[in-house]
Amino acid sequence: MRLLAPALLLAATTAAAQVPNASYADAFEVRRARRDPVVSYVVRVDTTRPQSYEVAMTVRHAPAVTRLAFPRWAPGAYRIANFGGYAQGVAVTRDGKPVTLSIATDGTWLLAPEPAGETLVARWHVAFPTPAAAASPNNRNFLTARGGLFDGPLTFAFLPGLERLPAHVRFEVPVSWRLVTGLAPTGDPWTFYASSYDVLIDAPTLAGPADALRVWRFRVDDVPHAVAHWAQPGAAAFDSARFAAVADTIVRTARAIAGELPYREYAFLFVDGAGGGLEHLNSTTIGARAASLARDPASAASVTAHEFFHTWNVKRLRPRELGPFDYLREVRTPNLWWSEGVTDYFAEEVLRRSGLQDSAAAVAGLASSVASWLNNPAATRVSPERSSRTAWDVPAVNEGYAISYYLQGALLGELLELRLRDATGGRRGMDDVFRALYDRFAGATGFTAPDVERAASAACDCDLAPFFAAHVRDARPIDWDRWLGLAGWRLDTTRVTAADSAGRPLPDLRASVGTFAGIGSAGGAAGTRPKLSVQGPHTAWYRAGLRGGDEVVSVRGRPVDGPAAWTAALAGVRVGDTVVVEALRAGQPVRATVRLGDYQTLRVRLADLPTVTERQRRLRAVWLRGPTAAQ
Repeated sequence: MRLLAPALLLAATTAAAQVPNASYADAFEVRRARRDPVVSYVVRVDTTRPQSYEVAMTVRHAPAVTRLAFPRWAPGAYRIANFGGYAQGVAVTRDGKPVTLSIATDGTWLLAPEPAGETLVARWHVAFPTPAAAASPNNRNFLTARGGLFDGPLTFAFLPGLERLPAHVRFEVPVSWRLVTGLAPTGDPWTFYASSYDVLIDAPTLAGPADALRVWRFRVDDVPHAVAHWAQPGAAAFDSARFAAVADTIVRTARAIAGELPYREYAFLFVDGAGGGLEHLNSTTIGARAASLARDPASAASVTAHEFFHTWNVKRLRPRELGPFDYLREVRTPNLWWSEGVTDYFAEEVLRRSGLQDSAAAVAGLASSVASWLNNPAATRVSPERSSRTAWDVPAVNEGYAISYYLQGALLGELLELRLRDATGGRRGMDDVFRALYDRFAGATGFTAPDVERAASAACDCDLAPFFAAHVRDARPIDWDRWLGLAGWRLDTTRVTAADSAGRPLPDLRASVGTFAGIGSAGGAAGTRPKLSVQGPHTAWYRAGLRGGDEVVSVRGRPVDGPAAWTAALAGVRVGDTVVVEALRAGQPVRATVRLGDYQTLRVRLADLPTVTERQRRLRAVWLRGPTAAQ
């Protein structure tokens, strides 16, 4: 591994590139008519004004377009963000003459009717909602004098109907900065290429000077990979060789599961800021604080494995409803439990098989996930398909109950793995289900819910329709001992009053505010009001009238502007205390008095059955290290 040259230039690829060229014409880089529009962008940064940056979009051979639009949501983040709301000073000219604009009800800009012209130019400033939002590093978008992350949906507008045209992008940033991106290189180190708008907005660019943005690289199957980390001033030092080696290990292990690397180059874009991550076509953006990496260079391994496995699962093997993308409306699918939750399953599989997670941690992690499921009443009220479809909505659509399709899908992946391995003597499992779906549906087609059920049943040559009916389409209780018993485990559960280490009952604090993680994120942007998360109707917070999505103003008379202030305001509360919360709901004030009682919870661990057979031990070995472990 070694430091890269000033700019790492990485090429994006489309899903269609997974198969060999079908004809001579397929070998051309761009197939287009002579008078087709030609699209290009310039992103210009003035570090003396870091709360915004300028973007210019030029369309030569411009058609008689009627709208200019920004995406309302970002692929991989299933929530309405209305990115166009951050575009200021939008102005359009056609052949040098101003074009009259008006804003439509869907947030797009209407262009006054004009005949087709030679050149259309649109300009705007991308303005962060607050100075704090600009200056707070996160995995979505930020801008400081020492660099920034340029997120595609926030940055680039498009002309509806021209999304499939290629485009060039030139960055005008300080010459001391380097750029790391999934966009394709050109002969100019500051100019990049995207084969379509879909590729353009799915390839964020991380930028900064060499003392802030460090880059390492490695190769797998002769395919270049980059690990970039942008650090804040005075950031803690960490073992960078070990940090980059973790990504290398994850790539090799995931490739062995999926069977191939479907890209020309790949970039891991880490930011010394808010956690979480977002997958992209041939890159990922991940929050990884330097202080955490100093304690453990593998501290971001789990989220890295998850985002990287999305390279196959969702970026190329996608639910049919998600493509071609419609960026102007919400797009619902019942299959996020597979695309996100089963990706979580494969991330854990990657960590187990690679040795990044030992057997004790793997078993404890599975027990912890089961505990989360058992302690959430929504588990038997909201099915995985329903939680997937309603990802865009507030919990009220499910009568206040909320459960993560990540958790549901990860656990379903674990149960299916045990069932498949048991039925086939360890020969086939979730790897085979995934590869069968990938081989048939990756690319332009997309899969449907019945496709997953059929692929799973085919892998074990058994009928899994009852399983999918009960636990995917419905939310029936899971017989954990039956499924875990296939590997010689049983659930050891104890119902207790939640208590601290000294045995004192804990007050019902089953509510929180989201961590700020950039525009378009679940937690919103720094400097905006924090949003409340309430576990459900079984909590004191819900009974007091508070709901998930409420914007918190104050707690116990103390202003709350983020997670730290929330935690500080609740410090020292005990069972029997009352807490007054002031919030906003749809702009209207809400005042709630929360009476904090104690609450019951289930303690869960996986215990061995009285007798563990050799067959069960072999299944455990396959679960932990893969099919070759039992040979």
